[in-house]
Amino acid sequence: MNGHKKTHNEFIKELELINPNIEVLGKYIGALKNIEVKCKIDNHMWFPTPANLLSVDSRGHSKGCPVCSNNTVMMGINDMWTTNPEQAKLLANPEDGYKYMQSGIARVNWKCPDCGHIIYNLRINEVNNHGLSCKKCSDGISFPERVLTNVLLFVENDFTTHKRFPWSENKIYDCYIEKYSMLIEMQGQQHTVKGFDSIGGRTVEEEKENDIYKEEMAKANEIKNYIVIDAVNSDFNLIKNNILQSDLKEFYNLTILDWDKIHINSLKSIVVLCANLWNSGKNINQIAYELKLSNSGVSKYLKRAKSINLCDYDSLKEKELSYGKMHEASSVSCICLNTLKEFNSISEASLFYSVDVSSISSCCLGKRKSAGRFGDEKLTWMYLDNYLSSDKDIIKNKINVSKYAGQRPLICLNTLEFFDSIKSASKWANIKSNSSFAKHLKGLSNYCGVFEDGAKMQWMFFDQYSENNNK
Repeated sequence: MNGHKKTHNEFIKELELINPNIEVLGKYIGALKNIEVKCKIDNHMWFPTPANLLSVDSRGHSKGCPVCSNNTVMMGINDMWTTNPEQAKLLANPEDGYKYMQSGIARVNWKCPDCGHIIYNLRINEVNNHGLSCKKCSDGISFPERVLTNVLLFVENDFTTHKRFPWSENKIYDCYIEKYSMLIEMQGQQHTVKGFDSIGGRTVEEEKENDIYKEEMAKANEIKNYIVIDAVNSDFNLIKNNILQSDLKEFYNLTILDWDKIHINSLKSIVVLCANLWNSGKNINQIAYELKLSNSGVSKYLKRAKSINLCDYDSLKEKELSYGKMHEASSVSCICLNTLKEFNSISEASLFYSVDVSSISSCCLGKRKSAGRFGDEKLTWMYLDNYLSSDKDIIKNKINVSKYAGQRPLICLNTLEFFDSIKSASKWANIKSNSSFAKHLKGLSNYCGVFEDGAKMQWMFFDQYSENNNK
């Protein structure tokens, strides 16, 4: 120790090297004597000790402005109303938006923007990360599942959520994409950290056993792509990263995703979305198609919305209308494409082949690929008027798609050979990776497979090939 006492000017010069954004307003007296300073970025003034300002951590970072580092709230800079007004609008007491930051740990009260219910004593950062879940009008769908749904709405038109199969023993899978024979499961805390045993459900160990069984059962029933995405932590950014790193990137171009929009939409209750679409004039079928839900699921959410006065859905009235439409549709002439037998009405066809009227009607409308069986063959239907006015190649394609339901036929453009699935085409072309096929069929690669003479194989889904050739 040489006994030298640091001067005011020496302190300023040293501070400028460590943090040039701090202006010294007071007089330096000693390392542990508080001194007034001001941030040059946000003009915040405070009284730290010089020692605190000059200290650096193991990474070489200094202690800077408490507002810039989000340790102190300053109105107009980092308060909730300034940084996240949409979140601040959810506060039961608007004044809390000026007292706290958008990711603070304080517990405050919130007000559901849809039904007005007050949610008490909930941490601010939980709402920031997962959105405001209202027990009165919530949909019961986990945040990770909503994120997945909103991701797929960007890249895929044909998928089903909460899918059951005849072979799945009433077990439900989070998402099913038929054309890729793909199931996707979002695995939350109950699968690895915290089970439901505290409320009478399965333990973590039982959840793990159930997950293994579901996957084995799916693969035993020819599900070719089974994707599990880690959602143990419900933080949006972590879920986003896990989705981007998952095998979904082998089938879809995930670089086109608008993650801000996905985040916002994932915070919304399906109950409220269904109510809003219903109030806009859309029917159950239209809502189910737009949100990728089953009709029964939409009906359930609308009943919930009606109970809290979010819409005027009347389930009994809708059933009467549905029966009326079904009766009207059942009187329309149709044809079975497999046998080319014509019927004066769908009701007549239903009695002849012992097939449900609504199933034949759905097939005629293009909502399902087939309805009923004749021996081992799945029956395909069209309204007779549509059949008589349709191109015969389109009709042939409709039969092929039905015949290979659960798969998606494709054609080799080099040889014009037809294959009922990617699996059969892979075997014929000696291609080992289904994901390579998926990339090529999505247009992400120029070829898939090579002939013995070195010619590159090119492929297309048969329905797309037929459509292109009929233009």
